[in-house]
Amino acid sequence: MNILMATNAFYPHVGGVARSVQGFTAEFRRGGHRVLVVAPIFEGIPGKEADVVRVP
Repeated sequence: MNILMATNAFYPHVGGVARSVQGFTAEFRRGGHRVLVVAPIFEGIPGKEADVVRVP
């Protein structure tokens, strides 16, 4: 299954939402699903992340 996770909080930010999205993403992938995360651009983020799209 293809899953899209859209969030306003994701790594490198720390908090309940960011941790939940990371946890769900890891579990879905472990189950064989393809997960794409759409999250905001934050300073200090690597230029390219696998399966993560950063938006302003």
